[in-house]
Amino acid sequence: MNREDFIALYKKYTQGLCSAEEKQRLREYWQEFRLDDKPWDEKFGIENDIKESIFERIKETTALSSSGNTRTVKKLWYYAAAAIVGVLLIGSYIHLLKPMKQSTRHIAKASESPIVPGKNKATLTLADGSTIQLDDTQNGTIANEEVLITKDEGRVVYKAKDQKTKQDANIINTLHVPKGGEYQLELADGTKVWLNAGSTLSFPSSFANLKERVITLAGEAYFEVAKRTQQPFVVRSEGSIVQVLGTSFNIKAYPEESLVQTTLLSGSVVVKEPTSANTKQLYPNQQAVVQKNRGNMQLRTVNPADIISWKNGYFIFDNQSIQQIMPVIERWYDVEVSYQQTDNTDRYGGTFSRNANLQDILRDLTTLGNIRFKLQGRKLIVMDNNEYK
Repeated sequence: MNREDFIALYKKYTQGLCSAEEKQRLREYWQEFRLDDKPWDEKFGIENDIKESIFERIKETTALSSSGNTRTVKKLWYYAAAAIVGVLLIGSYIHLLKPMKQSTRHIAKASESPIVPGKNKATLTLADGSTIQLDDTQNGTIANEEVLITKDEGRVVYKAKDQKTKQDANIINTLHVPKGGEYQLELADGTKVWLNAGSTLSFPSSFANLKERVITLAGEAYFEVAKRTQQPFVVRSEGSIVQVLGTSFNIKAYPEESLVQTTLLSGSVVVKEPTSANTKQLYPNQQAVVQKNRGNMQLRTVNPADIISWKNGYFIFDNQSIQQIMPVIERWYDVEVSYQQTDNTDRYGGTFSRNANLQDILRDLTTLGNIRFKLQGRKLIVMDNNEYK
């Protein structure tokens, strides 16, 4: 099956015109998804990761088709198709879901030059108050105090010199990743951290002889925690406290957002509300959602690949409102978002490369709903289609 056949078949399905035989082809094709007439472009992300996430949704919808829940199936297939279209953006086949109602000049007003995606950039503040602009610093040793601190491309690594040395818990370093940035960090205990745009992590330079490995997060980060049974790892953020021994998980706790989301990929974690005794243990594929200042922790099952898609180089939007999507865009592209519409209730789905320019992302979003964008320098205005001038 080549690209044209693939898109035509999905378009036919979304219109409700597929025969039983054609539906079976869709069920089977996810196993060997490929676009024979165009090689994969790695700048769009990791091919296998993207395809796996997309076709997990497709498998869910085909399984549901036998239950007779037509409304649910139709909705899920819509978003699975939207995700596929996101992957196929390189071939200008975005019109799969619905034709443009307006001419291309109404897609988005482009600024004088493209707004490029974020990159590796961060500022490291040492315990003595000195700062290091990591994106302007050469690879190699950047500090040599109670620990050895080195930089390697988009990663900073802490290496304890002597674990027997008494560690002062007040020797705190801070890694700040601005909007339009991302960075990786390896702590002195071997724990690996990926920080998303607009995030700040404060941590001891070494954990030697400390009862707990306590760090503080504002923003979003993915953790792969080095296991130390006698030394729990604790992540504090506004709205939650997460305690682990050794596991991988994602925390989203931006100060400007009302929810704190902790998602577990492997192992187990305990999530606590700082202002109450409410505590819940998570298992893989579970997410704890806490409302700041209100508590009311809720657990739900999620697809972890969606949650950490930012770490792997792409966005996955799954049945989200434009108000949920725009903060992600704002942080990664370092733009200021404002709204001139109040009644847009569309839900959006798709997989998009974080390596794409902002204008490309906006153009694709306009095809998925009754929405339009206007760029004025680095100010992005969101509006309904009928308000676009």
